[in-house]
Amino acid sequence: MPRKLSSFEAQVLEKIFETEGLPLAAALPGTRIYSENYTGGGKCLNFIEEDEAEGKELEIINTKVSCETPALRNGAGFLLYLHQGQLFCLECFSYGETYPEGDFAFTLIS
Repeated sequence: MPRKLSSFEAQVLEKIFETEGLPLAAALPGTRIYSENYTGGGKCLNFIEEDEAEGKELEIINTKVSCETPALRNGAGFLLYLHQGQLFCLECFSYGETYPEGDFAFTLIS
C-alpha cells in the first residue's frame, strides 16, 4: 500500500527541485512511496511499483543537497532518479555510517 511522504522526504524533494531547477514541485502533493529499502548506509524510496521498475532507463542526478543531523556525524547526501522526467527513486545515503530509521532532527543545505 503506497504511503504519503514524510515531512523530511517532502522537504528534501522540495530542496532538490529548487536547487537543481527541476519543474516537479507541482507533483509533490500527489507523490506516494510504493516501497523503501534500507541498505544500512542509506535508504531508497521508490515512487513507482516494483513490477513497473524493471528495465527502465534512468537519469541519475547527484544532487547538490545535503543534510546535517546529529544522527549522522558526517551528514547525508541524496541521489534522485528520474524516468522520462518523472520521479522514480530518491536515494538517501550516509558517509560510512548506519542511516537512521524514523524521524530525526535535520538541516538541509544546498
